[in-house]
Amino acid sequence: MKATTKFQKDIIQKSMKLRPVTKSQAEWAIRECFDHYAYRLKSGKTTCMDCGHTWDTDGKADKCVCHHCGMKLEVKNTQDRKISGKMYFNVLGMTGKYQTMRMFVVFAEMRKGKKAEYNIVEIGQYWIAPNGQYEVIGLRRSMSFYVDCFAFGSGMEIRSNDEVFSFIAREFPLYPKMKIMPSLHIDVVGNKFFGMSPARCISRFLSLPQLETLLKNDTKEVLNYFLNNPSNCRACWASYKVAKRHRYDFHDLGLWCDYIKMLKTCKKDVHNPHFICPENLLEAHDIYHKKVLAIEEGRRREADIRRKEREALRAERENEKFIKEKSRFFGLTISDGEIDVMVLDSVEAFIEEGSVQHICVGTAMYYSKKDSLILSARIEGKRIETVEVSLDTLSVIQCHGAYNKNTEYHNRIVDLVNSNAHLIKARMIA
Repeated sequence: MKATTKFQKDIIQKSMKLRPVTKSQAEWAIRECFDHYAYRLKSGKTTCMDCGHTWDTDGKADKCVCHHCGMKLEVKNTQDRKISGKMYFNVLGMTGKYQTMRMFVVFAEMRKGKKAEYNIVEIGQYWIAPNGQYEVIGLRRSMSFYVDCFAFGSGMEIRSNDEVFSFIAREFPLYPKMKIMPSLHIDVVGNKFFGMSPARCISRFLSLPQLETLLKNDTKEVLNYFLNNPSNCRACWASYKVAKRHRYDFHDLGLWCDYIKMLKTCKKDVHNPHFICPENLLEAHDIYHKKVLAIEEGRRREADIRRKEREALRAERENEKFIKEKSRFFGLTISDGEIDVMVLDSVEAFIEEGSVQHICVGTAMYYSKKDSLILSARIEGKRIETVEVSLDTLSVIQCHGAYNKNTEYHNRIVDLVNSNAHLIKARMIA
């Protein structure tokens, strides 16, 4: 995605100048993010899959320490000779005025008797501005719902914050040495980012200063609710402060926020304790729920009336256009004494023909076709088939009965219309 805003253009430029993962970060990721193994044979010969060192053990212990590299290993009794894997990790830091969270993937290839090979690739970055606005820069992904679907040949560009980036930022290990934006006066690290991904947590606290107030002066439950429902925090904060001053008991904060939003829909004063501090919240909620439903029903009726007015106006214009183009054919009837084939002379006639015959002559707006004429074949007033005649060739294009099926009169109708094409031509040149 091309950078369009000033914020996006700025972070793209800064992203290009970021240094690769440091040696200490890489060593930590390799040491802490992977399970490390020693492969042991029946003879007791044991090999460290990290450094390739081999030694003899008694064949009983399920854990050991490599004598050569000092790595703590889980012992596996196997004749396998290689192992491969991947793991993600995150690094939280600062770049200029921005909080960054960089996401990496580590590929491991271990082969018996050789030193393990690790390759680290950056797959994404969160950039958070001091006002809490954030963007994601990352590799392109080939599929939506799978984590391991990054197109490693693609460039680092602005991406949508899909669930995969959020999942990696939330669920995978975070490098312990981190830098937090100085303007964030909250110990988000000590609170373990309140169970959220670090990027989302920091963004929320920067964009919602109310959360800092709640952290210092309110219960954990209230903080968690507004932290996870930022739109309700913005919409209901003023009412919440008033209710708090009146020592209102928020026994169901989610229900109360829904109630406040319904009060706004009903244009009630959401700063008045009489409305925002009901004695029976559930009862008040149900009362205003019914009022909101009535308001919405009224809006739907008004919208339906406006839609019907627009449709009527459009139908009137279409009918006027149809009459202007085809009025010279009105009243034309072709008959063999039993079958009468007559021109449809209004948009309503097209709609009725389509409805009775269960065909699309009305809904597909055949009345708007300039180069064809639509006629209805009937016997004693009963519709038999609907005929379309080309005004270019003066021949039948199509002729069908109900449900677009041909009747026993089909060939007679087609021959009747084609043999009387001169009547249509006479109307054209009159």
